[in-house]
Amino acid sequence: MPAFRIGGIEQVGERKFLVAGRIPNGNAVLARVRCLVTPARAVVIDEIKEYPGFDFIDLAWNAMEKRIYLVDFLGRKVRYAPWSGPGAPLPASTKVAVDERKLTLLSSSSILDLQIFAKSLPAGFGTRVLPSTMEYHVVQSGATWIVTKVSTSGLDLTFKDRDKTTNKEAWVTCPYPVVFEILDSQTGSVVYSGVVSTGGAVVHLQFSPVLVPGRLYKLRKAGGGEESPFRPLLRYGQPQSLNDLFLGRGQLPAQRARVGEPMFALGAACKLSPSAPQVRGLVSALWIAIRRPDQADPVTVMGKAAILQPDTVLYGQVRIGPGKEGSAAGFPLPFPNDPALVGSRAFFQILVLHPVTNEIAYSDVFATTIFEAAPGGSSAKSQSLHGKGLTKTAQAKLKTAGETWKKPLGPKQRQQIRAWTRRMLKRLQAKKK
Repeated sequence: MPAFRIGGIEQVGERKFLVAGRIPNGNAVLARVRCLVTPARAVVIDEIKEYPGFDFIDLAWNAMEKRIYLVDFLGRKVRYAPWSGPGAPLPASTKVAVDERKLTLLSSSSILDLQIFAKSLPAGFGTRVLPSTMEYHVVQSGATWIVTKVSTSGLDLTFKDRDKTTNKEAWVTCPYPVVFEILDSQTGSVVYSGVVSTGGAVVHLQFSPVLVPGRLYKLRKAGGGEESPFRPLLRYGQPQSLNDLFLGRGQLPAQRARVGEPMFALGAACKLSPSAPQVRGLVSALWIAIRRPDQADPVTVMGKAAILQPDTVLYGQVRIGPGKEGSAAGFPLPFPNDPALVGSRAFFQILVLHPVTNEIAYSDVFATTIFEAAPGGSSAKSQSLHGKGLTKTAQAKLKTAGETWKKPLGPKQRQQIRAWTRRMLKRLQAKKK
């Protein structure tokens, strides 16, 4: 598709789509796209419009209201714009519906899992924002936007601090006493049973045996009913930020961790404080490693910090504009189409270099299982659909990133990794004193 990193796709007519995302120059984009069947299958881009200063990670179109709704990761806002529908020009600008003050989940890492839906509501038209099982109606009343928290299909059993859920532990809560269970979607078996004995209590779950990182599991009330799906990651350590440079937990779409998947990407929230020097870009790195043949995890743990022992490194840049607003250290990373990787665990760590002190902020180490290609060849279909709209430069970058997994580290890369690791260890030792 036209964006280097796809944020969301919404079907708006027969074989007609709206696409939101971000292109390599850092601008957000919207695009009107058609999929042709005859005389040959093809993707036609009718219009692309850039929106500087935004990062659209999802979108929805309300046909009755004639509005597009967008989730802006960079500004932590839900934005909207009028649009008449298929065939009409894209809007020249967008306005703010709600920000993180009215919808607090926009300020947390949950925004990365956030989905937005357009829906007609009894009180008017608006959106519903869905992280996990929580739903919010966002409705305009005159010049005021009203946010109302509602339950989804009566499912009140949910995760507390969902972004802290791992394959080893989780926290569950419910406003009333309930017996619950966790199912393995692959086997259909119950892997955990528990009780919220007091309404509103938070129950700490510790999984033994641990869950398979990246596999789909479902939380539900015992015996059946509505389910809350989740894919836990394996995590080591906590993010290590600097005084004026914040870096959050690593995030990735585990459902796309498949061999041959072209649209896999990962990242971590990044923010400079007002006291930090004025910069427009920060050097970032993504460290990648595969679990060792002896099943040892390539991780060094020191207190609350963890440092990966990488097999591969990719470099990037975090774009931070004037005002030092929040951004993301993101990396589009196609999975190699290598069946030998199926069943392996891929470990990642994101690092950002301070522009003045050269100190390093780094995320936790996070990992997922690498799964086989989706049934029916959906990965190949995704490659066909998404690859045609990319520029030759963007396609080359994606291909290079995928092939990098197979290349051994060069002497200069090993030297830089050792230098960065020594710097990270030195700072940890200094904090102990």
